[in-house]
Amino acid sequence: MAEKQLKPHVQLGVDNSQQITKVRWREHQMKKKVALLSGLLLSLIVAGTTTAADVNQETKIELKSIVESQAVKVYNNKLNGVANKAEIINGSLYFKYEDEKTIPFLVTYGEYTDGTKAASFNKDGKTDVMVTMGSKTYITFQGLPQPLSDEVKAQMKRNYFPVRYVYEMAGYKVDYDVTTKSVTIHE
Repeated sequence: MAEKQLKPHVQLGVDNSQQITKVRWREHQMKKKVALLSGLLLSLIVAGTTTAADVNQETKIELKSIVESQAVKVYNNKLNGVANKAEIINGSLYFKYEDEKTIPFLVTYGEYTDGTKAASFNKDGKTDVMVTMGSKTYITFQGLPQPLSDEVKAQMKRNYFPVRYVYEMAGYKVDYDVTTKSVTIHE
């Protein structure tokens, strides 16, 4: 059986300058592609690192003034002591949805023509929680309606939503510190 003979890239005794130029051009193009892919990979790693750093954020909510002013102070990397209307009803903290800038970790928000307000929360893109308040009151988790007590529905008609219930459903950890009278929401 005869062996198959491979043709060399460069033929001896022949002017190969065009052939060599094509090989160098291909090598140059390959190096450009590798450099481009390396840069893209590096930018994805850096973007992933900043996203990972953002994941460890937390929001601290001071409850000290809630009895007198019916407001709390909200602190995180975007909100520095911003006041947000809130109430404690039967031991549960409720935020009033008035201004989307004072609600931590809010993803989307909107208001319908009938005055109904909607707010969406999610931590990882998978645990979408939609809160609808006003004339229509419901909370959905990944598109499915969640059971609500009459008390929660009554507060949601006033545009207040239950903090622990909503944030924990969205994948956050919610802690209460008795000594500092503060609530912390961890990503």
